[in-house]
Amino acid sequence: MYEALREGRFVLIVQPLIQGGHVPQTRWLRVAAPAGPLHRTLLIRPDGHIAWASDTGDPRRLRVALEHWSVGVEAGLREADNTKVRP
Repeated sequence: MYEALREGRFVLIVQPLIQGGHVPQTRWLRVAAPAGPLHRTLLIRPDGHIAWASDTGDPRRLRVALEHWSVGVEAGLREADNTKVRP
């Protein structure tokens, strides 16, 4: 966990089956599989505190949590849009 948090990003600890197609990494989010058995999905803030946890791994609830903390897919898209060079 320490190594994942060193980058100063949120860390999403999620089972590999859930990780597969729903949660891309962004500038503000690192996605990691648990080192051992874990039956929860955890969103860890850069300071090490748990921002959100779920027993179900429901992708809709996960998306809401990521959007709440501004680290979801939309945050990455907004960031990309803000860095585009406009004519």
